[in-house]
Amino acid sequence: MKRLVARLAAGSVAAVLLLGGCGDDTATDPSAADGSGSSSSESPSASVDTSEPAEPTPSESPIVPTETAEPLPDWPACTDIWVEGAKLPADYKGCLEDQTAVKAKNQYCEFGKKLVTYGDRFWAVRGGLVNDAGGPLKDSADYRDDLASCQG
Repeated sequence: MKRLVARLAAGSVAAVLLLGGCGDDTATDPSAADGSGSSSSESPSASVDTSEPAEPTPSESPIVPTETAEPLPDWPACTDIWVEGAKLPADYKGCLEDQTAVKAKNQYCEFGKKLVTYGDRFWAVRGGLVNDAGGPLKDSADYRDDLASCQG
C-alpha cells in the first residue's frame, strides 16, 4: 500500500510540473496572470490575422489564357449557297457568314433526306433546289407544305 501511495504522489508531482509549463507567459497585467482579469496582450497562438492578403507578386499573378480562335471550316459563303433556285450541295454542313461559321439546321424527313433551313427565310432538301420564303418561314405556305410532306 505504501508503494501505491508513493507512486500516486510521484505521478501527481510529475503532472503538476508538466502542466505548470502551460499558460500565458506574456501577461503584463498582474490580474491576468491569476485568471481574474483580461490580458492587454494576447498569446501569439490565440491571435487571429485579420489583415488583407498582400498583392500577388508578378510570379504569383493569375495566368489569364489568351484567346485563340479556332480555324474556320472550309465552307462556302452563305450568300453563295442560299440563292433561290440554286442547288444545295448534298454534303452541305454549313456556310460562312462574315467570318462566322453557321452550321446547317437540319430537319430529318421520313423519306430519308434532310430539310435544311437558313436565316428563317430559305429552305432546301440536301441535293435539291433552294427556296426563298421572302420572309419568315412560318408565314410561307410553300415551306409549310414541304415541311408537312417531310414529316409524312
